[in-house]
Amino acid sequence: MKFKDLKIGSQLVLGFAVMLIFVIILGVVANRQAERMHQQTEAIYNRPLKLRRAVSSIKIDILTMRLSTRDLMLASTDTEKQAAIQAMEMASADVQKQFNILNKLYTGPKSDLEQADNAFLNWKIAREANTRLALEGKNQEVMKNVLPQSIVGRYRDRLLASINRIDSFELKTSDTLYANANKLSVSLNIQLFAIVFLIVILSVILIFFILRNIKSPILELTDAAK
Repeated sequence: MKFKDLKIGSQLVLGFAVMLIFVIILGVVANRQAERMHQQTEAIYNRPLKLRRAVSSIKIDILTMRLSTRDLMLASTDTEKQAAIQAMEMASADVQKQFNILNKLYTGPKSDLEQADNAFLNWKIAREANTRLALEGKNQEVMKNVLPQSIVGRYRDRLLASINRIDSFELKTSDTLYANANKLSVSLNIQLFAIVFLIVILSVILIFFILRNIKSPILELTDAAK
């Protein structure tokens, strides 16, 4: 049976059903596209963002330990000295915590992590020796050791260089993921536009046939009445 041979009521029901199917198809496509964008967002958050947060935390911890060394040198009471030492220990513990995150998530050369870990260990040993000197009141020796060309300063600079190398690698990875996300967004928008355009065209064609089939009998009756 041809479409035009159906009753007008059946044609309307069929037309509404087809329109409903179009709406469902559009909803499914939009949902899948949203899921793919969500996956891209998760990919950016779960690795590059967490890694760069860890790197930033390590840099802040390094600065905290340097300032705490200064505070220890300037401390005049045991309470102030203890507070400075405690701040160093907390920052050092946090560095270890952030290194654990780097070890789990970093996908760059393992040598980068090994160099950073070794640099931190060497700096920690040298810094602890410097802390003992500060507690003994040998501030001149402490100040000499923290200079860039001295032992503590050299290990600190090596640590920062290793951390910056890791940060640079992750920055490139983030840029790549961001570029891929933009490409995906453009691709999904084109797909969605094409589907919407196709649905609109098919809907117009369907409405045209329904209206034509409704108007034809009416025009025939009108002509017969004349």
